[in-house]
Amino acid sequence: MRPVEGKYYRTEIGEKVGPLRRVPDGYSGGDWALWETDDATYELVGVPREHALTTDIVAEWAEETPKRWGDMTSEEKGALLLAHHEGKVIEVRAENCDIWYIRENPNWSENGIFRIRHEPVVEVERVWWNGHDFWECRENGETHVITFSVVDGEPDCASIRMEKL
Repeated sequence: MRPVEGKYYRTEIGEKVGPLRRVPDGYSGGDWALWETDDATYELVGVPREHALTTDIVAEWAEETPKRWGDMTSEEKGALLLAHHEGKVIEVRAENCDIWYIRENPNWSENGIFRIRHEPVVEVERVWWNGHDFWECRENGETHVITFSVVDGEPDCASIRMEKL
């Protein structure tokens, strides 16, 4: 996942943290955790420095304000109906809690809260190995490259491939 300045992120326990702020080169940090990339350093507001190594960021934060079917506009209802017609997975929220269930044939009741199941975010990661250490970028002396998919922030172990260079 590439950090984007101004965005909010979700931790592995569902907390909203951010926004992400770009900091000047050489910045040693204030109260918040730092997120470093090859070309910039960012400060992640909401993650204290002392929790930087124990907090996993799994995805960008997605605001979701569910609406009852009866409160939706015609366009919102149409998008849900079209998604259902196209075979996308429709979920309905249980009353009085934040648990979503898959409904193959939704009843589209006035008080029902429906959504299209989110498509997983899949990223491909690559690391290089020199026989002793792993590297995020190719340097000199690497003998193998390891490629794997990350689905919604979780490594997909079945996708791991190792190739000799």
